[in-house]
Amino acid sequence: MPKVEISLHIDDGCLGGGEDDITEGDSEDLAISDAIDIYDDDPNNANDPAHFLSERKPFFSYCLFTEGINNPDDPKNAYTLEAGKAFVLPVDKCSASQVAEGFGNYLAFHNLVDSNTKDASGKNDSDGDGLKNWAEGWFGSDPNDADKDTDEDGIDDLWEAEHSFYPYEANPTHKDIFVEVDWMPYYSGWHWSYQCKWFCPGLGGISPFHYGFYTSDGMSNDAAKDVVKAFSKKDITLHIDRGGMGGGESIDFESSTTFDEWKDMYDDHFFIFPDGSSSNRIGVFHYCTMVNKLTGNWWGKDSSGWGAAGEYNGDQIAIEGGAGDSVDIANIFMHEIGHNIIGVESTNPLAVHLDNSGHCSNNDCPLQSVVTDGKPGYCSNCWNAIDFTKVSWG
Repeated sequence: MPKVEISLHIDDGCLGGGEDDITEGDSEDLAISDAIDIYDDDPNNANDPAHFLSERKPFFSYCLFTEGINNPDDPKNAYTLEAGKAFVLPVDKCSASQVAEGFGNYLAFHNLVDSNTKDASGKNDSDGDGLKNWAEGWFGSDPNDADKDTDEDGIDDLWEAEHSFYPYEANPTHKDIFVEVDWMPYYSGWHWSYQCKWFCPGLGGISPFHYGFYTSDGMSNDAAKDVVKAFSKKDITLHIDRGGMGGGESIDFESSTTFDEWKDMYDDHFFIFPDGSSSNRIGVFHYCTMVNKLTGNWWGKDSSGWGAAGEYNGDQIAIEGGAGDSVDIANIFMHEIGHNIIGVESTNPLAVHLDNSGHCSNNDCPLQSVVTDGKPGYCSNCWNAIDFTKVSWG
């Protein structure tokens, strides 16, 4: 995305406008009507004080902080009073990052996106895709093509423009892949766990059972950095949500997970955000669950000793949390997400070098059948075989 220098001026009182202790309405459960009344001064009502002077509207946007919002559609999030001009933020969004998110989603976005599609002259949004012409010029997309994916990453330009601000930071002109990671919580105890040689190569083969202390607390920072770096070397931005984008979360611990239980996690956690609101991620994000242990038949095959699983040309993967250290987890993640985005030859002609199980013959590639502990990064054949029409799902 091109760099643009913008000066943001915030009037918290120093410019003569910002004020505190506004008394209208219930600050703990502010009605939308009261918020609008605070924003829109009434010149015919002497008892209705002006908190945002009308002469400022062409130049200023307005942010109102309150303890809570009585908005039945979205009670926990910011509320837009006027697109691109005014929004309300509850106090649970008043950390620096949350305020940044509020500004991104409720101010900058609404200045990029035209909610009326096009103005009377038809020049505001020539192709009618909801993204203003000047914004398309900023991003480098075609203002005359409504059905476009400029960077050919499987995600349309409008979605990426809508989510180009914190915390998603998508880019319509740069390839993006999004993955949400949920994990089972810390397990403090001794247990038996089956260990396979590709998770514990130092054991020199298969160790039938391993008795030890074990935790499953999600994808480590080191593992995440390794896989993000691997993709960045190929000019692809991998976005991993481990909670920082509002989706990744700790889920209920289960000693073992069947295939059907795994698919239920998709419905129970990926379709729904931790705060209970509906997810807007279907068709864009992949979904990774860090579980304790796979059990039973998966796709008609015994999952004993697998340690991980990934759908061919799908959007869901599972990894046993005790599969190894951060390097092991990074390589296993690359292996399973590879099944999602590369698949097999029958569904992806670019994957002609893979066997019928979607595995690579290159011993240095994490998509080989037995995962090694080398640095993550596909071989050139696998990088070239990524099918970006399968990266996102509609």
